[in-house]
Amino acid sequence: MSPSTSSAAEDPRFQPAAMPSATVHWRAEDAPQPQLAALPRQDWRGGLPAGALRRVLLHIEENLGERVGLGTLAAVAGLSKWHFGRAFKRSVGTAPHSYLVQRRIERAKQLVAETNRPLADIGYETGFADQSHFTHVFAAMVGATPLSFRRRCRCAL
Repeated sequence: MSPSTSSAAEDPRFQPAAMPSATVHWRAEDAPQPQLAALPRQDWRGGLPAGALRRVLLHIEENLGERVGLGTLAAVAGLSKWHFGRAFKRSVGTAPHSYLVQRRIERAKQLVAETNRPLADIGYETGFADQSHFTHVFAAMVGATPLSFRRRCRCAL
C-alpha cells in the first residue's frame, strides 16, 4: 500500500481506538490503554518517545473532565512546554489542545448515545465549562447538536 495511492480513511492504523462503553475503572491498571497504532504514523524524529507518549495519552484519558494544561502534560512527559508542544504535534499529528478537545468530544458522543443523562451534565463531565460551549464545539466537530445526535442514535436502534 503506497502512501500516494491510499487515503488515511482506508488505512486501519488511522482509525480511532474503540472505547469500552460506560465502564467505570477503579484501578489505573484496569483502565483502557491508549492505542499507539491508532495514531497516524509520523516521522518519529523529534517526536515523543513511545513511553512518554503513552503516559501523556493515558493522563489525558484519565482526566478528560478536568482542566488539563500544557504545563501538566509537559511535566508528565518530562519536557518543557515549548518542546512538549512541538514533540506532541510531531508524534500525534495535532496540537495537544486539539487532541484533548477531540477526545472530549469522542467521550461525549459515547455518553450522549448510550445514556439518558442531561446534556449539561455530559458537557460538564467531559470538561466543557457550560452547555453552550459544549453544544457549540460538539456541533462544529460532529455536524449536529448533542440533542439531534442523541435523537439520531435513538432512531438507529
